[in-house]
Amino acid sequence: MRYSQLIFILLTVVFPWTIFSATPLQQQMLSTVDQIGQIFNTLYAPAGWKKQFAGWDLNNVVTQAKDKILKNETITVKDFHKILAEIFYSTRDYHVGFSFVRTERATLPLTIRGVGERYFIAYIDRDKLSLGSFPFAIGDELITFGGKPIQEEINFLRKQTYVVNTEPTDQALAELALTNRRSMRGLDVPHWPEMSLAD
Repeated sequence: MRYSQLIFILLTVVFPWTIFSATPLQQQMLSTVDQIGQIFNTLYAPAGWKKQFAGWDLNNVVTQAKDKILKNETITVKDFHKILAEIFYSTRDYHVGFSFVRTERATLPLTIRGVGERYFIAYIDRDKLSLGSFPFAIGDELITFGGKPIQEEINFLRKQTYVVNTEPTDQALAELALTNRRSMRGLDVPHWPEMSLAD
């Protein structure tokens, strides 16, 4: 009896009790995080340099991901994809890519570019967005997006998709994502809202 009690105590110290109460789905997710951690540990050559440059610690990243999984009793696959995306983005490495097997996407046939905190239409696909349905031109300033100031939406995208890395690149990627959202990249896919432009 003493031996079994000792083993139980050791197990609860080494493996937190939450691991035993994890649902089958959470257990699969935890296993996947471990596998990804092992791949990084084995194959990601810049790990040592990343730790010096950005304080990146694979063990901490993996532990944080597992904690998020275990704390969410109703976690969905989509929630899990966001957690995995955070692991990849945490490297602050544009060469680290990922793609989920998800087909949901939303695009608008135009692109927006920023100058300071002002944003302008840089391209319109007139084959998909006629002048009659969208009577605006390249160079027109965009003021709001989704009923919010456009800078607020850009800030949201930067927070959702990119750990702070190189400022101009992060900004450009967020501007591209403004009108091109793909769930395969771990992004929420919205129903496109109204936009307003400056007079």
